[in-house]
Amino acid sequence: MSPNRIVFLDRDGTINIEQNYLSSVEGMRLLPGAAEGIRMLNKLDCRVVIVSNQTVVGRGDCSLETLGAINRRMVELLADQDAAVDGIYYCPHLPDEGCACRKPKTGLLENAARLFEADLTGSFLVGDKCSDIQAGLTAGAITFLVRTGHGLEAERTGACTPHFIVDDLRTAAERISGIIHPA
Repeated sequence: MSPNRIVFLDRDGTINIEQNYLSSVEGMRLLPGAAEGIRMLNKLDCRVVIVSNQTVVGRGDCSLETLGAINRRMVELLADQDAAVDGIYYCPHLPDEGCACRKPKTGLLENAARLFEADLTGSFLVGDKCSDIQAGLTAGAITFLVRTGHGLEAERTGACTPHFIVDDLRTAAERISGIIHPA
């Protein structure tokens, strides 16, 4: 496994069905093709890491314990389809708290890069919001906006400029595979 490349994935709207502030384990449902996409990424020479803003905690709608249970359920659902992630990083803060970990800032990406000894400029970020794309661009990663979750609206408004716009995580994984291992 190459220690210098990470594929960062947003969670809500990219891996699981967007529910506008998921706050229960029962609400965790994978998007079609998400596990397949992660399984494809697992076969590449890179790490797969989730980076997610979780305002639901900062607002008090979900405890850290429940967030942990939601993430464990996601990991279980992925494992049922032979897919895995190497880490999950989240920001529980509210937007007005000004923390360095909340996307579009790059704290979550930088923390994971330090742990995995990765080069952010050799990495990728896949997400459905402009805050995801901006974090990736600021970090120097190659960015993919997926049309799942809030992605269609972000594409329609043109509020951000990712390197690529794709239908879903599976399609992003195919493109990333082609970049890492060109034909």
